[in-house]
Amino acid sequence: MDTQWDSSEKWEGLVQWLPLIDYLFVNKDEALSIIGTADVSTALKALHVPVKEVIIKTGPEGSIGADATGQFTISSPYVDVKDTTGAGDTFAAAFLKKRITDGESFQQSMLYASAAAAFSCTYSGGVSDLLIHAEVLALMAEE
Repeated sequence: MDTQWDSSEKWEGLVQWLPLIDYLFVNKDEALSIIGTADVSTALKALHVPVKEVIIKTGPEGSIGADATGQFTISSPYVDVKDTTGAGDTFAAAFLKKRITDGESFQQSMLYASAAAAFSCTYSGGVSDLLIHAEVLALMAEE
């Protein structure tokens, strides 16, 4: 599940859904609001209790996540940002591709997702055929 911002900040029904979710993607503001804290690590720990794998996307800083093996902080590769539209969705899709389809580790899937999301910011628009696996790997290699 990748949440969207709840302008009421009530997050109705979310607590009931969390134990049914294998992968939760939230941005930093969503995580802080859902848990009612100002600390991202506290939010991650609280969200990880009912959810197997949690990732909090922190924009240009990267992401933090937790699975059964531990907690990980991944930096975002530096890119010349043209447009951030769709970066969060690209992150989630890239993570799931690596984690589920390719069977990669949680941490390796986060690294790939971070590079894919950063690369998607180098062109305008949320969807493009410009997102190329080889380019994402090259960006990962630069880090």
